Amino acid sequence: MKLEHMNCTSQPKPTQRQVAEMSALRAAVLADASVSGKSLIKQVQAISMVNLAKQKRMVYRAADAIKENAQGDVTASFTKIPGLLRAFKNLNPGLTPAVK
Repeated sequence: MKLEHMNCTSQPKPTQRQVAEMSALRAAVLADASVSGKSLIKQVQAISMVNLAKQKRMVYRAADAIKENAQGDVTASFTKIPGLLRAFKNLNPGLTPAVK
């Protein structure tokens, strides 16, 4: 039984979720939110060896998903600030934390 592909010409076709999880794409989008799709495709191909040239629309959707998730992370982080300041005040009696 042969488990290798003989004369196989197929290309990998990752899903949008898989593309959004690629570290090369995430790093490029988080570094510059206005990066072009063409540039993203080139970076992913150079680093991950996956050609996404025929899936440009999916690359844009994956980049949008990365931006939305990053914004949610920032919003969630801000909700933790009041609790952090209360803990700081409880651990340091006599001090009043001030945020500018």
